[in-house]
Formats: sequence, structure tokens, C-alpha cells
Amino acid sequence: MSLFVRVCLVFTCVMSVWAEEPLDTLITLDEQQDAPVAKSSEEVVDAWRQKRLGMFIHWGPISQLSDELSWSRKPRKIRGTDKMIGGGGKIPVAEYDALGATFNPINFDAADMVALAKKAGCGYMVFTAKHHAGYAMFHTDYSDHCLRESPYEKDIVAEFAEACAASDVGLGIYYSPIDWYSPDFGTDNHEAYIQQYLGQVEELVSKYGPLTTFWFDGYGGSYWPDQKRMRVVAEQVVHTIRKHQPRVMLNDRGVVGSDFYTPEVLSGVFNRDRAWETCYQAGLGWGHIGLDRYNLQHDAFVSKRLRDCFEHLAYVVGRDGNYLLNIGPMADGTVSAHEREILEKIGGWVQKNPGAVVGTRGGPWLPSGWGAATCAENTIYLHVLRWPKSGSLELTALPNVQVKSARVLAGGDATVEVKDDCWGITVLESDRAPAPYPTVVALELDQRAFDITPQRSRPSLLERPTTTVRVEGASKVEHLEAAWDGSLENQATIQIPAWEDESPVVMTIDFGEQMILEHFMAEWSHSIGNEAYFFELRQPDGSYKAPDSAARQRHWQGGYHIRYGLPTFQFDDEVTDQLRIRIQPGKNGATLHYPEIVIEGRPVVGSEKTLD
Repeated sequence: MSLFVRVCLVFTCVMSVWAEEPLDTLITLDEQQDAPVAKSSEEVVDAWRQKRLGMFIHWGPISQLSDELSWSRKPRKIRGTDKMIGGGGKIPVAEYDALGATFNPINFDAADMVALAKKAGCGYMVFTAKHHAGYAMFHTDYSDHCLRESPYEKDIVAEFAEACAASDVGLGIYYSPIDWYSPDFGTDNHEAYIQQYLGQVEELVSKYGPLTTFWFDGYGGSYWPDQKRMRVVAEQVVHTIRKHQPRVMLNDRGVVGSDFYTPEVLSGVFNRDRAWETCYQAGLGWGHIGLDRYNLQHDAFVSKRLRDCFEHLAYVVGRDGNYLLNIGPMADGTVSAHEREILEKIGGWVQKNPGAVVGTRGGPWLPSGWGAATCAENTIYLHVLRWPKSGSLELTALPNVQVKSARVLAGGDATVEVKDDCWGITVLESDRAPAPYPTVVALELDQRAFDITPQRSRPSLLERPTTTVRVEGASKVEHLEAAWDGSLENQATIQIPAWEDESPVVMTIDFGEQMILEHFMAEWSHSIGNEAYFFELRQPDGSYKAPDSAARQRHWQGGYHIRYGLPTFQFDDEVTDQLRIRIQPGKNGATLHYPEIVIEGRPVVGSEKTLD
């Protein structure tokens, strides 16, 4: 196996009932921490996993200006230091902070928003009770910078709690321990802010009924003068949450006690061992940003974003993760037309394909260029995003497994040709879902699908013994010898130097012979971001050029920003013996963690076209 194979195979009425349940039956102890911290039980984690879909809601007074939540706030310098507090936006601090006094969402209807979540197939929602800019979207006794200073008289979190209690959609709370508004946060008087933090968390977990999730964000160790104190506070916070909310799920951004991790925007790496969730935006940002800001047309935007969301959804659930899709309500409290349409269409697809998402687990085939697989009981659901030109989808055969029946879940026939090394799945073109909707093929097996060992649906060209890869320009590369085994341990780490170096990191993949390229998949967790990726194929004269298919795949054209992109590039059967990927760093550089890269294709044989 070549070196890069190892790198790239080498990402309030209800409360009284449940609160009586004994705490020790609902939590376990995290023995990996220095001091044991309570975590959710396996039963609670599994129940959350089964929901699979959630709605994220980023909302605040900034919706009046149709801009990014918190990050559009201009930074300020902490008195007496050179440290800056705030996002990277251009809105002056005073202007942003004053928006709370004029925020009046007179058309807000919590029941309507919860109904939209349910219509979209979401089993839970997560609402931003307080984001980094410090404005509390609930009535708090620990800060004046909250809904009480606005003309709006109701408590929005309380309205959501009431609407969720009347539905079967779970309520989750997002809370940022960062507070760019507080004069004490990050200063020598930070201890005063900690009391506000502890008080607000106690309010949120004790006043609003049962919570499904408590979602921290931006704990930001660099903001805390004392790192040891930060951990002590984190443990105290988790204890408070668990005391009031024994069935809540905690994410990994609160320092200790997490039940799931959150690879933001990325579709993650296949992982059944630990629960995880990724969030993505149905609109243009984390908060309300109108289409007119970028001169975008409604229909065109909805069409493109639906394609992105369906592809993202398939890869996330196919890798055994939960998918949290964000909306940003407008200033009057209503959901924008484009975001509502996107969620309704996703919900319509979920209803037409019952069982394919909610209640499933990822696998047993790993996601690939064609799409992804989920499973439940004796059924595998194939989420087919791209049909091969031959019309038959060929997947690696599952050993000692028989297919009892095959059908298109939304209606239609499917046939399965079983061979020794592969299964060929064929669906008439007339029975395939129209773009951008995935076609779901349900395969009923003679055994439990989840018990089948996960495997690649097709071999990667990187697995060929003749394939060699070299990485040039990285300032640090670790764990190169670690083989990819589906876990997050001992995976490759590639440090990309800062932009000032003016030279890209180059990954050169030499196949050893001419290959017909079909799909390229890449996914990795990273820090910093803003890097761009360029494909180049070697030509017969030794020069390199971008593949012809790049011209029609606009999210790759001129560079691919993987943080906000999708993991698959579809070649037009380009032929080359060498693929080169140039990674142009952003101004701060980046670190790629446990990269997973898969290249699909086949060798040139017989009379097929060649480069000569």
C-alpha cells in the first residue's frame, strides 16, 4: 500500500414527569477527564441519533440589518491591552449593540416555526439563546442586554419551549460562553462575567422545560485569563445542566462532558463509535442575509442550495452523523421565502422516502462518488446522487449476504445483479428522482444490515499498489504511516504555511499508468480555513491543466473553498496518469486533520481513448 493511501484513506408540564427519573440511570462518567464529569447514557445518545435531522436557528437584533450574527460586529480593544474582542465585521460596536432596543419581531410565531421544522423531517431544533455578541434572546436577570430592553414583550425562548412541548419536536439551546458586549469579559474582572455566565445557564436549564440539546460555541480558551479556572467553571456548568436536564445532549464546545462532536459545515468522516453532528446553512449565513444583498434570484438560489443540502445530507447521514440545518429568521420574526421553500422541499423528499433518513445508521457501504448508504433493521437505503453513464451502479459485494428484494422507495422498480465481487443495481431512468433529489433504492437483506462490517462501495485508485503520492510545501506532516480505519485516532495532520509564504502545498498523485478519472472525494477537519484547492491533470507533454469538467462545476472553478463546499468533484472521464492538487493557503495558513481522500476511476484498457 502506497504512502498516501495511508494518509488519505486517511473526517414545564413535561418536566415534572421526566425529572423524577433517577439521575444515575441517565448518565455515565467520562473517565478520560482529570475529574469525572457526567455524560449522557447510551440510551439517551441512541435516541438522539435516531432523530438524524435538526433545525438550527440563528437569530437576533442584527436581523434588522440583514447581516451575520455577531461576526458582523466590529471588534473592540480590551481596555489596557492589545487584545481585540469581537468578530471581523464592519458594523461599529455602538451601532450593533443599539439594535437590541429596536428589535420587535411582531410577526414571530413559534408554533409556525416548530411546524416548519417538523414538516422538514426534523426531530429537534436548536435556538441561539445568546450568541457571541452577548444579546440574550430570553428574559434574564443577569444582564440588561436582552429582550427586556426591546419593544417585544414576550420571552422568545419561552415561546419556543411552549410550542415544542405541544409538538414532538425537541428543544435545544445554543449558548455562547463568549460575550463581546460585557465590559468584564476577557478582562482582569472576568470573574464578574463568570457569575453572569453561571446564572444565565442556570436560568436556561431550569425555566424552559425539557431540553434535547445544550449547544455550546466558542468557549475560546484564549479569552480566559486562567485556563485552570476555565475548566473548573466548565465542570460546574455541566453539573448544573445535568442536575436540571438529565436527558440533555451536550456538544463538544463546552470543554468537558460532551456527548457528541461537531465538525461544522464539513460532512465529517465515517464514525459509528462516537455520536456527532454537523451544521450547515439553508440561507446565506449564520443569521438572516437577504438574497438582494448579492443580487441573487430566488429560484436559482433555491435550486443550487437544494443540491448542496441534499448532497451534504447524504454524506452526513451516510457517515453516521446528524444533520443540523440552519435558518435565519427576518427582523419581523418570519422565515424568508427561500429558506422556507428549501426546508419544505427537503421535508417533501423525506416524506416520499420514509425510513431512509430518520431512524437509520450510516453504512454499511461508505459514502462514495455516487452517493451514500444508510441502514435500519434488514434494509439498506442507497441515496443515489449520481448514476453512472452505464446506468448500472456497481457496488462491492457484501459477503454472505442475500438480497431478498429491491425497490425505489418513492415508487419504481430496481433490479440487482449479484456477482462474485460486486452487485449491479439498475433503475429505469423514468423511476429516478429528478435533480437535485436523490433516488433512494431500498435493498431488503436476509440479515441485519447494521451488523455488516462497513466497507468501501468501490475501490479507490489510491489503493492501487502502483499509486504513489508526495506532499510538498507543508511545514509539518504527522502520522503519515497511520492506516485509515474509520476512527479519528492517529490520522494524518498536514500543516499549511501562512499566505505570506506565497507558495501552495502541492499533493501529487501518480497512478503509474493512464487512468480514466470519474470522481474525487475529499473531506477533512481543519483550523483557520479560507484556503483554496485547484485540480490539475498532467498532459502528454508534461504540462498541467485544469480538467475540462471544472468549467461546469462552478464551486470548483477558480479555486474550491472546501470549508463551504461539498466533498465530491465529478470528472468527465478525463484521462491522465497524474493528478495534482494545489492548496493555496489563506492569510493565516491552515491545518488539515485526518484527511480522507478517495479517487474513483478505472485503468485505460483496449481501445479506450488515451492521452496519446
